[in-house]
Amino acid sequence: MSDRLEADDLALLFRGELTQPQVKSLVRSLLQSEPGSVAPPAEVDSHYDAAINRAHRAAVRFEHRNHLRKTEARKLEAVLAEGGSEAVERLPRRPSPLALLDALLARSWALRYENPAQMEQLAGLATQHADRLDVRVHGLPQTLDLRCRAWAELGNACRVGDKLDQAAAALEHARSVFALGTGDQFL
Repeated sequence: MSDRLEADDLALLFRGELTQPQVKSLVRSLLQSEPGSVAPPAEVDSHYDAAINRAHRAAVRFEHRNHLRKTEARKLEAVLAEGGSEAVERLPRRPSPLALLDALLARSWALRYENPAQMEQLAGLATQHADRLDVRVHGLPQTLDLRCRAWAELGNACRVGDKLDQAAAALEHARSVFALGTGDQFL
C-alpha cells in the first residue's frame, strides 16, 4: 500500500465513508504493514473484527450527530442573521446546546466588520451558554474546549470594539480554561 493511498484511505475512514468490510481490510493491512508483523490467530482476529465493528458504528453515529449539529447550527445562524440581536428571542425553544453555541459563535464572527457591538453581544451570549453546558452530557475536556472557544471569541470581539482591558481579561480566562481542556491546538 503506497503512502498516498494510505492517507486517502485514512481520510475516508475518519470521515466515516468506508463500509465495514473496507474498514476491516484497511485496519488489517495497516496492522500487517508493520515490519515483522504476523497475522494474528483466528480467535484474536475475531476480537479485532468485533472491535473494528464497534469503532465503525461509533464513528458513523458520531458523524451523523455532527452532521445534524452543523445543519441545525446553520439554521439557527440564519435566524440570527435575519433579525439581529432581537432574533435571539425567536430561536427555537430547545435547540441543541452545541448547535446553538456554534450558531452564536459563527454569527458573532460574521459581524466583526459590520457590527462590532453586536459581535460582542453574541459572543457574550455564547460565553454564558458555554458556561452552562452540562459536563455530564458533553464530557469535561470537550466542555472546557467549548468554553475556551467562546471566551476567546468574546476576547476577540472586545478587541475589535477597542475594549482592550475587557479583551485581555476574556482572553486570559480563555487561556486558563484552555489549560484544563484537551489542549487542542486549533483553539
